[in-house]
Amino acid sequence: MTSNRSLVLPTVQPSGLGPQAWLVRLLVAFIVVPLTGLVVLFAVSMTGWGFQTDPGDQLRRDLPMLIASAIAGAGCGAALGFALAGPRRAPILLLMAVGVVPAILKGSAYFTHSY
Repeated sequence: MTSNRSLVLPTVQPSGLGPQAWLVRLLVAFIVVPLTGLVVLFAVSMTGWGFQTDPGDQLRRDLPMLIASAIAGAGCGAALGFALAGPRRAPILLLMAVGVVPAILKGSAYFTHSY
């Protein structure tokens, strides 16, 4: 025998950002992204100032600025991903990885002599 029960569909849950999600994303895009981008540029520009000629010594000298550049670059990429795609994980992680690239390139330039 079969049962005659009605099918009840779940109700749609509202997003956590509310109806002004576009405003939050716009503020992130125009405030957070440029500020963190400037931090990245400043941190990368402060590397390379010194008299060390050994690549290992250069890397040890500039490691704090390269770490600051990597963290700020990841934050800039995450903010840009959030501003463009909202709270989706894939674009945020992809742009975080892209944001770390300037620090990686500058750190690897010591060993390849391609400033």
